[in-house]
Amino acid sequence: MTGTFYVGYEINKIVKMKIQLPLGTTFGGINCCFLKRSMFIYKCKQAMTCYAMRRARWMDLVDEFPEMTRSVKKEIVHQYDRDIRVPLLTYKVQDFAILEGRADYTNVVAIQDLGDDQIEEI
Repeated sequence: MTGTFYVGYEINKIVKMKIQLPLGTTFGGINCCFLKRSMFIYKCKQAMTCYAMRRARWMDLVDEFPEMTRSVKKEIVHQYDRDIRVPLLTYKVQDFAILEGRADYTNVVAIQDLGDDQIEEI
């Protein structure tokens, strides 16, 4: 309803917030629907006023309305892949390339994406 948030990642314990998402964007849906841990960091830019749903209530809806929740899950996966995952992985690859070229860095530590196989599995 009000407020925006950033999405980013961490490389060598340095947080890089790369994307600012506008009003009306959902977040945390992929984690709630598919019981997956997030590989990205979410942070509010300012105080937010919004609607939220707890995982237990969502699971009740999945049991009660499987056809409806199947289409919602499909949209959540597409939105996550289009707006968050693909752009952030592009930025992350660019940051890795910059760090690998530096002589003072011997190791680069970050959470790796499991690739398109994870999205296909979901």
